[in-house]
Amino acid sequence: MRSLEALDRMLDQEHDALLAGNLQGVLELSAQKEKLLQRLAGDSAGMNAAGVAVVKDKAARNAALLGAARRGVAAARDRLQQIKTGGTVLNTYNKHGERAALGGAIRRVEHRA
Repeated sequence: MRSLEALDRMLDQEHDALLAGNLQGVLELSAQKEKLLQRLAGDSAGMNAAGVAVVKDKAARNAALLGAARRGVAAARDRLQQIKTGGTVLNTYNKHGERAALGGAIRRVEHRA
């Protein structure tokens, strides 16, 4: 199997794993993809312009999905941290669309017996 065809198939597998939320599968494919890219660098005879264009489009598509996955994981991490701290700070957005915290932590009255 030529390296470019193998990379094309691997990018499809990566796409399927990203859509399924299988981040472990994406990680495993990443190591395989790196080895394949190294092999591909020395196999320019098996490349054609149309095949390279298809692989480039699939790589861009997967990069966008990886970015979305990264943002999703970061949002989940932030939400878990907010739940852990009790959500005592009011978050809002400023005029630039950036998240900002309003006020400080809400102080609770401690009742002693």
